[in-house]
Parts: sequence; C-alpha cells; structure tokens
Amino acid sequence: MNELIIGLIVSIVSFITLLLTISWSIHISQTKDFTEKYGWGNYRKFKYHFNRCDWDYKYGGERLKAGDCEYGASIIKFKGIGMIMRTPIDWILAEMYVGRYRGKHKRGGYKW
Repeated sequence: MNELIIGLIVSIVSFITLLLTISWSIHISQTKDFTEKYGWGNYRKFKYHFNRCDWDYKYGGERLKAGDCEYGASIIKFKGIGMIMRTPIDWILAEMYVGRYRGKHKRGGYKW
C-alpha cells in the first residue's frame, strides 16, 4: 500500500515537472524566434521591469502592451528586448504574477 502511494506521488511530481519544463521550453523558443534581441532574467528582475510599465490590454485581453513593453504568447519584452526566464520556476512565478495582475486589472470588471 505504501509503495503504491509513493509511486503515485512520484508520478504526479514527474508529470508536473514535465509540464513546467515544456512550458518553459516554449517560452525560450518563442522569445528567441520572435525577438531581435534577448537576454536572460530571473523572477525578481521580471517583477522590477513589469511594474515599471503602464500596461494596457490588447488583442482581446490576452496580450499586454505598454509602449515598448509586451507580454503575451510566451514572450516577455521590456524596452523592445526579450527576457528569457532562467529557470522553469522563474517562468511559472512570472506567469502567476501576470495572472494575478490581469485578475485585478480587467477592463469593466469582466471575468472571462
């Protein structure tokens, strides 16, 4: 019985890790393919730059844009330069941060 529970926990953790790694890999690929310049950053740097932009919703609320700052389609740009998150944990923390931001700043209070 204990072996079954341990096996189940290991399987769940492995699956979650795989999903995070795939999402992070897509982020890296999208940023490299669709930005002229890019660099690496962590969650702390992401929050610093994100909070300096005056974000507005574009393209039906999926993409955030503020002058030369952009967030959407797994691409993060500040001052026109792509930011690739260093680790999958940094990437998921950034995604969660933007999700909370979107929840607090929806136009007209709509919940889609």
